[in-house]
Amino acid sequence: SPLALNSLLECAVQNNADIVRGEVSYVDETGAYLWDNRTKQKTKCANIPLSNASFISNIICGKWWVWISLYKADKLLKFNEEQKFQEDIDFHIKLFSQKLKCVYLPLVFYSYRIRQGSLVNSINKASLYDSFKLCYTFKEYSNLCCDESLMRIYHYYCIMMYYWNLHS
Repeated sequence: SPLALNSLLECAVQNNADIVRGEVSYVDETGAYLWDNRTKQKTKCANIPLSNASFISNIICGKWWVWISLYKADKLLKFNEEQKFQEDIDFHIKLFSQKLKCVYLPLVFYSYRIRQGSLVNSINKASLYDSFKLCYTFKEYSNLCCDESLMRIYHYYCIMMYYWNLHS
């Protein structure tokens, strides 16, 4: 909505932020509210500039979606067209290799409908291959990190992506 976009933009300007992330709520197939991702830990981090590592571990928390964030244009990267599944993760791995000022705005402005049989919930050979490629992308970019905390986070996700893929 225009109000949500205005709130994200206002937060970005006030904090001179490169990324401002809002929040999502989950709804069922009828549109009924199920839950949202706001937590006490996230609320403690609201409206203050965060490092890349802090933003990933406290705000993203494994939910790498691009569609609930506002990005400063000069920080944006082109999506990897070869990454067809979980391309948001690939985008963010590379984006966070830049030094960024990140801010969380605990405003729920997007509803994500949970549906049985959706593409996100289905596993096929191509999506599994793309997921395993992300293990290597995390590893590759962890070696490029100047920030020790970010490097550890990328190592963690490198291992966890592999683990999650084996259990899909």
